[in-house]
Amino acid sequence: MMMLKQLFISSVFCISGLLIVFFLLIPVCVFSKEDVKKDPIVVTSKMLTIDNENNTAVFEHSVVAEAPEMTLYADKMYIFYNQDTRTITRIDASGGVKVIDKDRVITADKATYYARDERVIFKGDLKVIEGKRVISGEKSIPAR
Repeated sequence: MMMLKQLFISSVFCISGLLIVFFLLIPVCVFSKEDVKKDPIVVTSKMLTIDNENNTAVFEHSVVAEAPEMTLYADKMYIFYNQDTRTITRIDASGGVKVIDKDRVITADKATYYARDERVIFKGDLKVIEGKRVISGEKSIPAR
């Protein structure tokens, strides 16, 4: 009986967390600067902590962020947002970061997405696999 109660409570927190993130991300997707409707990013994890005072959401344990053309996996993900504009400003992912984007797979220890510049920087044990090509290093610096 106790196990069933814990499972129910865990499920309620998980569903509540997903709904909060869904409503937090909707304005970002629907009201972009170019007024182009974007598909939402769905983030799931075993644990979610939202800190409205610091404008952060922390996803932990088996984090999966799915967008229409990309999926990101990590152990932990911090989402920083602007509460006034309800937009994401930065996303930090760490611990076994893996991004699958069409026919490309990128793995690293950490990844940081900067929304204003629309760029991602991967750090630590970086490997990019595209077809039969493999590139490895310690840090990626995207071209501007």
